[in-house]
Amino acid sequence: MSVFDRFPDDPVRILDADGSVVGDTPDRSPDALVELARSLRLAAHADRRASSLRDQGRLHSYRPVAGFTATQVASVAALDPQDTRWASRPTHAAALVHRESLVETLRSRLDPTSGSADTPAESVTSLRSAAARATGAAWGSTHHGDDAVALCYVDGDATSSGAFHEACGLASALDAPVVFVCVPTDRRQAERPRAAPAAHRMPPSRPARQAAASGLETIRVDGSDPLAVSAVTAAAVEHARGQPTDRPRAVVIEAVGCRVTDSAAASSSRLEQYLRSTGALDAADLDAIEADARARVAEAVDEALSRGPAPPAETPTTARTADDATGAAVVAEAAETPTGDTGAAHTRSLTPRQAIHAELRAALQASNDYVLFGSTVDASDRTRREIDALASAVGRDRVLSLPVGTATLVDCAVGATTRGIRPVVTAGGSPAAVAAAVDSVTPARRSADAALPPVTIRVPTHSVRPSDASAVCSSLVRTGSALQNGTAADEPADADTAATRDAGPVVLAPSAAADAADLFAAALHDPRPAVVFDPPAADHARTMVPRDREPVVLEGGSARVVRRGDDVTVFTAGAATRPTLRAAEELAESGTDCTVVDLHTLAPLDCETIRETFRRTGRAVVVQPASLAEGLASEITAFLQAESLLYQEAPVVGVTPTSDEGAPDEQFSHSESARTQLVRDIERGIKEAVEFRP
Repeated sequence: MSVFDRFPDDPVRILDADGSVVGDTPDRSPDALVELARSLRLAAHADRRASSLRDQGRLHSYRPVAGFTATQVASVAALDPQDTRWASRPTHAAALVHRESLVETLRSRLDPTSGSADTPAESVTSLRSAAARATGAAWGSTHHGDDAVALCYVDGDATSSGAFHEACGLASALDAPVVFVCVPTDRRQAERPRAAPAAHRMPPSRPARQAAASGLETIRVDGSDPLAVSAVTAAAVEHARGQPTDRPRAVVIEAVGCRVTDSAAASSSRLEQYLRSTGALDAADLDAIEADARARVAEAVDEALSRGPAPPAETPTTARTADDATGAAVVAEAAETPTGDTGAAHTRSLTPRQAIHAELRAALQASNDYVLFGSTVDASDRTRREIDALASAVGRDRVLSLPVGTATLVDCAVGATTRGIRPVVTAGGSPAAVAAAVDSVTPARRSADAALPPVTIRVPTHSVRPSDASAVCSSLVRTGSALQNGTAADEPADADTAATRDAGPVVLAPSAAADAADLFAAALHDPRPAVVFDPPAADHARTMVPRDREPVVLEGGSARVVRRGDDVTVFTAGAATRPTLRAAEELAESGTDCTVVDLHTLAPLDCETIRETFRRTGRAVVVQPASLAEGLASEITAFLQAESLLYQEAPVVGVTPTSDEGAPDEQFSHSESARTQLVRDIERGIKEAVEFRP
């Protein structure tokens, strides 16, 4: 009988607490069982020694795995070398068995910045993200024809969150070869916050029953029985690695019976008693195993402390081939001419949204690595129609329309990047969902040497209110600025690290069709994550887009001066560009000559253009259709104060939309009346800057 055909509430158990066989007879060789006993002893002793070093202050960070050693060691033994591990908490015991040495594990804990760093064999991420990223990595393997399986350890806090259940539905929809091993929460880690308040948290002890609602194969196992865990995981991995059938390949294993006390010794004793009863081990052998474990751990500790922290992993660079370097031209050539083409041989009339759609379609047709991830939950009707049109053009295997939220969708795409996929995500939903999704592309260790996934996130501004979209931009500007300076978003930047300005994600806000085509094509070929905000529907005026264009490479910012004047410099981007130009032209009739700078990239900012244009006039206005606090206006003001204070003739003026009563308008829309009011607000801000006298 298959382990998946058991009664759901009946956990698999092979060995009882005293080592007697209560289930199926183990089918592993005595040598394999002895090696498993060695691994359990080694993992338990290494965990105790590392915890002691942490308490002594010799390790910067280490989270004990006592209570889950048997589950980790026995489950990871079923993996092949090409398989990957994912976890919502470090799995040091599994690392000793699967492609990682104890020395490297200890060295990674010596560096204060590596508290949550990934290893070559394991990706440790947040509670909310682990399951979705493992699912994306598993699907990415099948997309390229590999048979690699993703094994994801999920603790009790994560199984209580909605993100885990979304990931289960995602794994079912994608038929991804992923195995989730759910373990109860280690309640001794009192400093770790819960994923949700207790009143709103689902019982963490029944993830198998909850995952069955998504149609996944589920099984419960005694987490303190290493033989049962090994047998169940091996069956689950074999099922996931098999050919697609009418049953989902994803499997959820619920480990029950794990102790919050040190169950490694209990599990080891359970297995050792069984081996002694069969004659495979005696007392002298057990003493030798213990002595060997102590010696190996002592040797590894001495070597790790003598060698010091492990160097940061090198971020893989994306080689630019001839086609990559001319991405804009290649994409433009491959795209079909949309309705409304003027018939010219080298140009075509497009709206900004059509230009982005054409670039995306051409990229999907040009390379199998590009995949579009779209949500059927958060997307608008217009976005759904675009996704369906692309699916009809390039195939359903290249355009995924999935029943999950934007945040889970981005996490899935981030996981797929580990298997060579270049995902493009169409985001939508609430501003908080978009902000959380974008934050997923930045690693927990926010430093200049941290590897960032090459995910392109497209945010149609009709999916959220324009003021909310701009607020998301503001958050990204702060995060991008912090990453460019190698600091966390809530930490002060160090002036000595300001040279690393291209380390963070790229945030693009095009305002015209040609700009949208160039910037989106560059984002698709850039090795960093990129966020592209579509111009709103009201800005969908057609402009001529050349078919043969010079490629744009996103190195630093790419601001463009769209109007030159001598009185004041106005900085704007995206949806605010056209109203700004309109205000500048109207003021020119009364003698006020404005320089208008379309920033294009909100992160990184084009500091050179900002500096030069401001120094020509000495006065600046920043147009931002959202709250002025902690946004684009704040970033530019701080930069000008630091770089060009001696050239400043007036305070920097920030312009945000107001209502008819003059109060800030948080419900700003791109209706004609709202845009007219924004023009008046911009004119008022320009006059304030020009008329200021100290």
